[in-house]
Amino acid sequence: MRQGCSAAPDDCLQRIRASARSQQVGRFALAVKRHARQWPEDALEYSRRSLSEPLLVEVDVDDFVSALRGWQASTLGGGNRVLAAITRNVKHHNPRLRFGVTLYEDELDSELLAWLPRDTRERVDRVSLYLHYRANAENYSRYVTEARRLFPRAEVWAGSYAYDRIDYFPCSQATRQPCDAEEEIALYRDSLRTQLGLLRAGSITGIEFYPGHFGLEEQWHGWDIERICRPQRREQCIEITRRLRAVVAEEFARYRASEARDAPAP
Repeated sequence: MRQGCSAAPDDCLQRIRASARSQQVGRFALAVKRHARQWPEDALEYSRRSLSEPLLVEVDVDDFVSALRGWQASTLGGGNRVLAAITRNVKHHNPRLRFGVTLYEDELDSELLAWLPRDTRERVDRVSLYLHYRANAENYSRYVTEARRLFPRAEVWAGSYAYDRIDYFPCSQATRQPCDAEEEIALYRDSLRTQLGLLRAGSITGIEFYPGHFGLEEQWHGWDIERICRPQRREQCIEITRRLRAVVAEEFARYRASEARDAPAP
């Protein structure tokens, strides 16, 4: 499980322990948001603590390009130095502790990524690659290729937003208009089918779903945030999310059936 946290290491580690107990999960990646002043020291602390905290297997920078932009601004252009320190410190005490980043398709051509030194990029172990825009589903394979070029030693995990994003983000970069309900579902299905094809081909390592709460959709805290779902749409947001989860079940069943058909005879 990959869990977000914006607090100090003590609090973040307490949170994954609580999640481990409640959700019966034994391995965690922490997707962290921290200021440039805090991140390198925190990375060193996570490296040290991971030696005695078997739950923690990875530390990630959430919203990576946005984080780089903030570090550049707060350090007068020293964002690359901050990142280099983080990538070194994560592995300082524990070389097996993994380091990852979260990327979005419309950020892959950012000059901030182009400026990263190769040795820093090669210390990235995992890229979680999400789509901001549903309509970009048809290009997902190309985005994976670009992520691999940027981070040549990283595993790529396909990010899958299996929830209603109609209020949260435009459907397309071109029109900047929201998806309607049927577009939301159809385009999501397209992206998931592409991701499952890439998984089968070995081009990605896995698929990561955000948020969780499968079967408990109405309990997700995100529905209380107006920019995610307007209050007057709450029931529709939940219903569309349930339909998206049904798409996940259908597409995984289809995937398993195709694997069974292609399996060699005993």
